Amino acid sequence: MNWDTSTGPLTLNDGLGTRRIEGDPVERCLVDVLDVGSELSVNPAFESALRARAARFHEVAVPGVAEVRRIDRRGEVLRVAADHVEGLRLPELFHEIGCGHVAFALPATLELTWRIVRATAQIHLRPGMTHGAINPAHVVVTRQGDIVLTDASFGGALEVLQRNREQLWREFQVAMPASANLPRFDARADVTQLGATVLAVLLGRTLQEDEYPRSVADVVNRATEEPRPIQPGSQVSRLRMWLYQALQLHPRENFATAIEAERAFADMVGTTAARRAGAAAFQNALRMLYEDAGPTTEAPGNSNSAISMATVTVKQSAAVTRPSLLKSAFPIFRAS
Repeated sequence: MNWDTSTGPLTLNDGLGTRRIEGDPVERCLVDVLDVGSELSVNPAFESALRARAARFHEVAVPGVAEVRRIDRRGEVLRVAADHVEGLRLPELFHEIGCGHVAFALPATLELTWRIVRATAQIHLRPGMTHGAINPAHVVVTRQGDIVLTDASFGGALEVLQRNREQLWREFQVAMPASANLPRFDARADVTQLGATVLAVLLGRTLQEDEYPRSVADVVNRATEEPRPIQPGSQVSRLRMWLYQALQLHPRENFATAIEAERAFADMVGTTAARRAGAAAFQNALRMLYEDAGPTTEAPGNSNSAISMATVTVKQSAAVTRPSLLKSAFPIFRAS
């Protein structure tokens, strides 16, 4: 995932095209507009699959998935308008972490992760439904802490391109399980993408191009390191095993659906009290991100790894009251 901060506001590049936020003059609300990249726009099979998947999601109406409102073609430009979700995409959150504006303790990190897993499981509860393009750029964390998955209509469209596993990662940052043939955008692919996204959350950054797929096991091991040797049966060792199963790295027992992944994650999190503590820590982190939280509390350990952060940190000088860095990157035209 490439977020360019060298020239000012963050700009998103997920391989799909150019994004902006506009006011819809008909429905009088904000929408996210994506001008699909020219190479994809000229492919009739891509457009057909995109429209079919968008229609299917409109018919099923999966909670926690941003819906496509319309798909227009204007000459050579294929334009997709979807629900605008107010909040931070995960790369924006990683940017805030990297700048030292906020840090997540392990309980808060696990709560965020569980909510992402649960949102994906909601799709798999609908027979035959998959996302197909889950990555950090397509996960929004709202101010209230809800998770919304975006760009769900592109999975089926990317499949018709018939790219191999390495190409899909390099061009679109879409993780896929190993296969002797061309990858299938099925539930197992969603779980693999979910595993890569969770791994990014634990790292507090997006995965680099050379970290997947060949080096991903090493990245998992580094992300789940403890100050002392990892103990069998500990929460961190179980988290490592969960990542192996989600990323389809286990020799025998990998998750086939996000429903299985959610069940295993719930077992790993543990008691109701632990879940409440994680939810409280997560909400506190979001509150401190959006509001002036007072004096700075330094977080010990490696600031690049969310799993090593023992406290939630916000620097008082940060402009944390803005609703979204993405919104600041593009002009907004409100309907009159």
